[in-house]
Amino acid sequence: MSRTIGQCALTRKNGKFVKCHIIPESLTRPRERGSPLFQTSKGNGPKRRWTSWYDPKLVIREGEDILSAIDDKAIKILRKHLLIWSSWIAFKPHFEILTRVEPVWGCRRVKIEGAQDLHRFFLSIVWRAAASSLPDMSEVALNDGVLAHLREIILGERELSVNFMPVTLTQLSSRQQPHNMSPILDVKVRPPISGMPERVMPIVRLFMDGLVAHCHLNSSDFDILDGNELLVGGADELFISSVTYEGSFQEENLLMNMYETYLGPQQQP
Repeated sequence: MSRTIGQCALTRKNGKFVKCHIIPESLTRPRERGSPLFQTSKGNGPKRRWTSWYDPKLVIREGEDILSAIDDKAIKILRKHLLIWSSWIAFKPHFEILTRVEPVWGCRRVKIEGAQDLHRFFLSIVWRAAASSLPDMSEVALNDGVLAHLREIILGERELSVNFMPVTLTQLSSRQQPHNMSPILDVKVRPPISGMPERVMPIVRLFMDGLVAHCHLNSSDFDILDGNELLVGGADELFISSVTYEGSFQEENLLMNMYETYLGPQQQP
C-alpha cells in the first residue's frame, strides 16, 4: 500500500492512495501458484510478472472499494457462464462451428442475468486504463468528456445504457498459457455486405483470462442497439463469437512481442 496522499481520480476526494489493479488480480493468475505470467504491452515485448498491472496513485480506499464491488459482481457472472479460462474446471463450454471452411471460428449463445453489471465492469476497466499514468496504459487515450462519462457510470451518478460504448465479446475457444495483455486502442473493419459500405469501428480492446471485450467508442457502429444480441445487455440472449487461440490476434500479438524483444529496439523495422 502506498503512503502517498493525493486526490482520488474516481471520488475526487483527498486521501491515502492504495494500489489499484487495472484488471482484477483474480483474472490474471498463473495456472500454478507461484509461477510467473507473461505480460505484453505494445512495443515492449513479453515480460515475466507475478501479478498484473496496478497503479499506486490512482484511487484511495473508497474508490478501490467501489471498483472492487463492480469486479466482484462481474467475475461471478464470468465464472458462472464459463466465459474465462479459469472457470473451465470440470469441462469447457460448447462452441458451435460457424463454417466448415474456417473451423477455427465459432460461437455460443448465453442468457446472462445482470448483463448491465458486466457492461459496467468492462467500462470500468477502460476508465482505469485511460485514467492511469502507467506507461503500459498509454495506448488508451480518451478525451476528458468520455472519461467523465465513464467515471459517472462507475459511481452510479449516470444511468448506463447499451448505447454508450457498446461491448461485444469473443472467447478464445482453446486454452493456452495464462498471460496479461494491456488494453489498447484498435479498429475493427466490417467489410461491405448486402449493399452497405465498409465500416471502420474504433474500439478499446481488453483481454483477460481468454476473454476479449471490444468496447466500441461510437454507438453508431451498430444500426440497431436495443434488441441487438451482439451487445452485452442489448438483448436477453448474448451472441459470443469464438476463435481458437492458434491463429488468433492474441497469439499473433504475443509472437510479435517476442519478435520485438529478440530484435531489440535498434533493429526493429
